[in-house]
Amino acid sequence: GGLLTLCGMSHVGPGMIDPENGETLGLHGRVSHIPAHDVRIERLWTADDQWRLRLHGVIDEASIFGSKLHLERSIEITPGEPVITLQDTVRNSGGEAAPLMMLYHCNFGWPLVSPESELISPAQSISARDAAAEAGISEWNKMSEPTPAYAEQVFYHTLAPDSDTSTSQSAALLNRPLGLGMEVRFDSATLTQLTEWKQMGYGDYVLGIEPGNCVPEGRVAARANHRLTMLAPGETKTFTLGFRMLTSRREVDAFRENSKHRLLHGVGDDS
Repeated sequence: GGLLTLCGMSHVGPGMIDPENGETLGLHGRVSHIPAHDVRIERLWTADDQWRLRLHGVIDEASIFGSKLHLERSIEITPGEPVITLQDTVRNSGGEAAPLMMLYHCNFGWPLVSPESELISPAQSISARDAAAEAGISEWNKMSEPTPAYAEQVFYHTLAPDSDTSTSQSAALLNRPLGLGMEVRFDSATLTQLTEWKQMGYGDYVLGIEPGNCVPEGRVAARANHRLTMLAPGETKTFTLGFRMLTSRREVDAFRENSKHRLLHGVGDDS
């Protein structure tokens, strides 16, 4: 729920039992159900004379004889700019290697999501999770009217290789008639996967843009498929995510024009 739900930190996917240790794993892990502590707010002027507001918090996902993951989060805004930047640093504070599955479930609804909306992705290819998604893969980037009994469609976006100078990637949901859009920025050096959750259901009308270091297949499947990231004792990983709101048709059009992959995404001319 909400604009952003962090899924993880040691499991992302459906509920299951891990046969390796007998641990019961709930839907998308525990982290979003753990209260933060050491919460504080910073108000500061930067070297370039910008006033910024920064919110900090800490979450510990730990158990006796189990993994111990320590997350420090900062959320930063500059007043007057339609941008939110989030940075998470995860440290394994335990004595054993720990599974690390992180997925940023970014959720968008009406009126940004409407039949006039389109999704822009940095992917070089798109694949369907299952038969329901395969049936809609030709229109993965297009939204529809709310539809009763709609079966959710999940698509995996294979990212293009990083450039020599930047690992910054962007996906965006654009609604040109409204002159609105939301860009989701992420660092693909650590958030190496991108999942699309398309749910056009009546009463459940939402599009999820989900950067992660995994796909939502669950810890057991990720381990079996040799895709499970392990964090060594004392090791840290930093994940960066940002939101930028596009608030005019000019900005929406500029984003479409600047997208290097607009032909792949089914984005045609402005007519």
